[in-house]
Amino acid sequence: SPLGPFEKAGEPFLTSNQRWEGPGHAFLTQDRKGKDWLVYHAWDEKHEGRQVLIDPVTWGADGWPHMKGPSSSGVAPKLYRATLVSF
Repeated sequence: SPLGPFEKAGEPFLTSNQRWEGPGHAFLTQDRKGKDWLVYHAWDEKHEGRQVLIDPVTWGADGWPHMKGPSSSGVAPKLYRATLVSF
């Protein structure tokens, strides 16, 4: 429910690392094979601009999402079609 109750999962889901800083504005999506991916942006280590990143998401037995990110390997799924949505 958007009104709660809420439960803190411990450590933040997505944090900075040596290559990427300030990750955020995430979107969870799923590919055709049912694998979950997190699409988000972060600053590169030189602060030359924010980059779009995508990393795989797994789900723990506790029902919380887990991710090894921000990305350092550039792993991305094969995209078949993109849909642009404007508001």
